[in-house]
Amino acid sequence: MATLQQAIDRVQALVGALDNVREAPDEPPERFGVDIFSVCFAKAGVWGRISDWKRGHHTIVCQLHVAKSRGELPGAIKKSMGFSENIPNAILNDITLNSTVEAVKEVRYTFGEMAWGSCETLGWSFEIDIEQQSGLT
Repeated sequence: MATLQQAIDRVQALVGALDNVREAPDEPPERFGVDIFSVCFAKAGVWGRISDWKRGHHTIVCQLHVAKSRGELPGAIKKSMGFSENIPNAILNDITLNSTVEAVKEVRYTFGEMAWGSCETLGWSFEIDIEQQSGLT
């Protein structure tokens, strides 16, 4: 089975393939120079042992940021709303994330003001619960 990082990379690939997403790198940089970008990282999880296997239940966070500046809030909201369903659709239509997980269990979200580095943004924070299983090494 694949690693947690490979599952994160797959989520970024799915989001990066969506229209209007300018950047979705595997490794989040210090700052972005584009108006719509995605970052993805592990939030929390648990490992358990089953015989000679380990089973992991993890939460991956995928944030879709839309840059905003003073006076541009309505435009940033309009740009952001299109991602409310196409990101969950992309993830849930690839339920094993290209065989990097046993299954995507659930996708939760919040919407609102965010920031990445010194860039004030607006957007979505999706929490993706996954299950992985692999042999003990």
